[in-house]
Amino acid sequence: MVHTIIAHFHARPESAQEIKDILKEGAALYVKDKGTINWYVMHDHEDSTKFYAVERYESRAAVDVHINNPHFCDFVGPRLVTPMTITQTEGF
Repeated sequence: MVHTIIAHFHARPESAQEIKDILKEGAALYVKDKGTINWYVMHDHEDSTKFYAVERYESRAAVDVHINNPHFCDFVGPRLVTPMTITQTEGF
């Protein structure tokens, strides 16, 4: 069963480019993690301060490893208008 995370980021206007760079770098790194199927990042076409990451994993265990990585949240958090929100889904 494929597990998907959709993360929503609303960057502070002065941090938008930095968030974009962090997400691009993170995608290139995280896609290599064991159990990761793919990791896509994108921005809203109407609001350049809103970003999304769509992450797909082979197992719940792979999701747990990823979401328990505090470094990313600690680094990104101060650059956001509101805390990141996450939607988790399972394929069927």
